[in-house]
Amino acid sequence: MSTALKNDILEANRLFYEVFRSADIERMEQLWARDAEVSVYHPGWSGITGRTAVMASWRQVMVNAIPPEIHPSDVCVILSGEKKAVVFCVEHIGDTAIFASNIFTYEDDAWRLMHHQATPLPIQVG
Repeated sequence: MSTALKNDILEANRLFYEVFRSADIERMEQLWARDAEVSVYHPGWSGITGRTAVMASWRQVMVNAIPPEIHPSDVCVILSGEKKAVVFCVEHIGDTAIFASNIFTYEDDAWRLMHHQATPLPIQVG
């Protein structure tokens, strides 16, 4: 994967978290694919599919509640073909760390989300 392509995908992922923190639902809608099927698994929620339902869920999270001060780390990009990419990362919300996967598709000359899933990290037994 070229450095430029990887940087474009990382920038799309960074923008997702920036928009999430800012609670800008209009910008969030722009980040999500319109042609591809989309889905989201918020922590503790059942899976949601379909653009209308996914965007309604983001309204609940971002507008009807206080959006979290969320920051990703340990970001890893995997390219699948020319138009799909998976980004794995750890989301930090205060002292809580959550594992996330974001799947992007290249649509209308931009990397757009088609899936976001966040789940608690497993408990380390030691």
